[in-house]
Amino acid sequence: MTTSADIFLHYDTSMERQHIGCGLHDFHLPTRLALKRAYDMGFGAVEIGTTSGDTTPDQLSQSGRRELARLVQGRGMNTAALDAHAGGGWTDPGHNEERIDHAKSVIHMACEMGVPVVTAGVGRIGDESSRGMVESALSEIGDLCDRTGTLFAVRTEGVEAEMLADIITGLGCPSLKYCIDPASLLMSDDDPGEVIARLDDGILLAHARDVVQGSSGVARETVLGEGQVDYLGFLAALSAAGYHGPHIVRRTDSPRPTEDIARAKVFLDGLPSL
Repeated sequence: MTTSADIFLHYDTSMERQHIGCGLHDFHLPTRLALKRAYDMGFGAVEIGTTSGDTTPDQLSQSGRRELARLVQGRGMNTAALDAHAGGGWTDPGHNEERIDHAKSVIHMACEMGVPVVTAGVGRIGDESSRGMVESALSEIGDLCDRTGTLFAVRTEGVEAEMLADIITGLGCPSLKYCIDPASLLMSDDDPGEVIARLDDGILLAHARDVVQGSSGVARETVLGEGQVDYLGFLAALSAAGYHGPHIVRRTDSPRPTEDIARAKVFLDGLPSL
């Protein structure tokens, strides 16, 4: 049986670290330990969660935020983004206000830490009412991003890409961009290449996830490189769209996240296009 320790012996640390990152909170470990794991695996960038644990806006004081930024930089790494995604997005009237307030707090936190990007999903848009709630939330968030010099990458998940593009184009806010995730697109029967072509140069962040069709017919997340995502095709489409940003490994649903993230890094190291 292959263990995490076995995988750790096969990292190609000679590659450019800054190009490949991971979701630090996906390790489900205290931040310092998760950061060490990411560094030892050869990652050069991290995305930091902000909805639980020791990295929420409420937990981190201004000095704590500066210290966290120094911890990442001290290992020669960079924080590519802060993850502000909270539950079901902004289509629930009972929770919208607190979720928008959270996103705003994370934007201020990113500004203080020198992190260029905040990312989150908008939730499922099923009717004109939910679309209006998303438009209102993004308008507020975009205004704050414009004032703070922060960019907001909206995840292409749970919402039709064409509709999301129409909303963001209609708002006309230069701080609102996209975070693309091929697994979530396949889960919603969207073609990643077609979505990338539609969003073109608006893509700010790329998540590296994979998906497989389960025996029950329900798609589920799996280890990157072991599912149905054509990752070489995904990379080619991103390159054609002019994307040269980081690829952030995310493993959001696994009983063995450290091992799975390690396998994802080995897979990415073996791709000729990275």
